[in-house]
Amino acid sequence: MAETFQIAIIGAGGISGAHSAAAKASGGRIAVTAVVDPSEQAAAKLAGEHGAQAFADVAELLRAKAKGTVKFAAAVVATPPSIRLKIIEALLKAKVPVLMEKPIAHTLADAKKLTAMANKHKSVRSFVAYCHRFAPPVVALKEHLAAGKIGKVIRIENAFACDLPGHKDKWFSDPKRAGGGAFLDMGSHSLDLLAFVIKD
Repeated sequence: MAETFQIAIIGAGGISGAHSAAAKASGGRIAVTAVVDPSEQAAAKLAGEHGAQAFADVAELLRAKAKGTVKFAAAVVATPPSIRLKIIEALLKAKVPVLMEKPIAHTLADAKKLTAMANKHKSVRSFVAYCHRFAPPVVALKEHLAAGKIGKVIRIENAFACDLPGHKDKWFSDPKRAGGGAFLDMGSHSLDLLAFVIKD
């Protein structure tokens, strides 16, 4: 069996559960060894599910990594976009590969800063998490297009529809914290799917 890939999850809110579940379902290939959240209760709860260590902030996490008291090979950043900039910067400077939740940022200015950071630290991998491109129907569509089985792409339509009670009361509906509301929250997935499907 391949060596277990150890990760830190930064941000113990709702979407962290998806990353946590993926680690649990990996058959031992991925292990969560650290969780960071300013809420001591939230960090402790998620860390407890994995036998991981809990930290209050990224600085504390990186100090522990430098001392060798916690080990991880990469970090998943599942925080609101508005507080992400300094977190990503600290991780890249520490040579920690990053998978950040979408959208990349809540403002165009911060998106450009993050892009510049990634270009500055090219030896350290950094990604934005777009999960829908891995859905089997999307993968099949891309394969069929590449093989010329379904003709040429003229137009693509994509719609997301689901019931999200209380969505308007959460941080991702606040433009100051999340940016463009539904467009950035779900529309960014649509833009990624378009680029993914038509890219050679």
